[in-house]
Amino acid sequence: MSLGAGFDTRLFRFMDEFDKDLGELKYIDLDLGHVIEEKHRIIENSEVLKEFAGPLRLISCNLNEKFDPVVLGHDFDPQAPTLIIAECCLMYLTAESGDNLISWAGNALKSVTFTSFDPI
Repeated sequence: MSLGAGFDTRLFRFMDEFDKDLGELKYIDLDLGHVIEEKHRIIENSEVLKEFAGPLRLISCNLNEKFDPVVLGHDFDPQAPTLIIAECCLMYLTAESGDNLISWAGNALKSVTFTSFDPI
């Protein structure tokens, strides 16, 4: 699960590295609606990207708002091992939203690793 994913290409690089076979992996990109819409448009207009986008779920949400129902409504299994990547996005959240997000991950997900790359 990539928070504030923007136009990150990590999934496409994984798919290329592992010959498009990532098993049961689901890759969730969460970002604001206008970003998700544009990323979807770019993928749909590229035969190469469409070929690699199988496990990708693009989910529109504002991380400053409650997003638990949004994520759970997209074929997300909270019992499955989950890696959350927060790359330069937590700094845009209110302190309360950041705390809520991290608490949600720790309480709602059975097995989670939370990785953050944010300036301090």
